[in-house]
Amino acid sequence: MAAAAAAAVATTGERPFDDEAHMREALVEADCAAARHEVPVGAVFIDVDDRTVVARGHNLTNNAMNGARHAELEAVDVLMASVGGAEALARLRRSRLYVTLEPCVMCASALAKVGVASVAFGAWNDKFGGAGSALALHDGWRSAPADAGALREAALRSPYAGRVAPVWPMAGGGVATSASASASTSGIEGEAREPGAWHRYPVVGGVLKGACIEVLKRFYEGGAEGAAAGEV
Repeated sequence: MAAAAAAAVATTGERPFDDEAHMREALVEADCAAARHEVPVGAVFIDVDDRTVVARGHNLTNNAMNGARHAELEAVDVLMASVGGAEALARLRRSRLYVTLEPCVMCASALAKVGVASVAFGAWNDKFGGAGSALALHDGWRSAPADAGALREAALRSPYAGRVAPVWPMAGGGVATSASASASTSGIEGEAREPGAWHRYPVVGGVLKGACIEVLKRFYEGGAEGAAAGEV
């Protein structure tokens, strides 16, 4: 499955994302968090059309004394403060999120609420991950599939591991790939959803996984304290 998904990315007519380059941008934000004695998680939103940075952020839970100030939400709030809510939502729905750690349950839910086009993350968040590890909120309000571990192992054995390693199939048989992000934004303008409808978004994991884990290891091996729940 992993090889087939990666092959789809390689042969698609869509302009592919440079997942590694964009994840390095997120790693820069993670380093900024570490410099401020925060758990080093960074995030950037990339426009699916012109591949420019839409917004960026890093953890600020300690500095803000607020456990909800995770990197993804910081980036969303920076964008909303700069361009206003309506324009920010329009941009987020045309954006692919790169984040160094799998979004926690809180953030995965928030990403569905704002209608993000797709997500790519680096390291898995085994205890609190909301994009396949603990819950699969990218694919509706449900638990992670029972064979999540086996799917992850297959992705890691793939020759594309750490680059475009897919996470779990989405409901209905679709597979999250880098190329699917552009397709997921079709019809975004004037989009109308049924009240209470859950926005589903494709997810890939393992992008520069080693580097994303390493920045966390350095932080905790240095005797860091005060990590907020959901961040590790």
